[in-house]
Amino acid sequence: MKPRQQDDWGLTFGSDPDAPAQDTSKKKPKQKNTLASLVYEFRDQLLMDTENLMNSQVNAPAMMKAFNTILETGRTHDDIRAMITQFHKDINIKPLTDGIPAWKAFIGRLDSLAKKVGTVEENIPYDGPKIDPRLMSNNE
Repeated sequence: MKPRQQDDWGLTFGSDPDAPAQDTSKKKPKQKNTLASLVYEFRDQLLMDTENLMNSQVNAPAMMKAFNTILETGRTHDDIRAMITQFHKDINIKPLTDGIPAWKAFIGRLDSLAKKVGTVEENIPYDGPKIDPRLMSNNE
């Protein structure tokens, strides 16, 4: 591909000099909601978080099957990302035993991770002291 010819001001010949400049910087692409992208995210976090690279092997087909099972239960891709993050927090606190790959440990802990991630605070009525309404008004 031939580069375009440019004039002295760095503009392509025939372009409008008063037009706003286009941002040509490379942006991080949006996260794709695919099973393979989730496997890559798991592997990337694993490589960043652990010093022991023996546990960094990932069985992508098995993980994709587990992710698909999670999605079939009604969870979203963001829930799975939260589960991956929670798993890495857990293994930083208590490292995996030797000989068990991280992907197997993750699949084995799916139920407990789903409970940790799935706990959402309900709207509990507040029975504490009431705020003085005079503090709430905007007196100028």
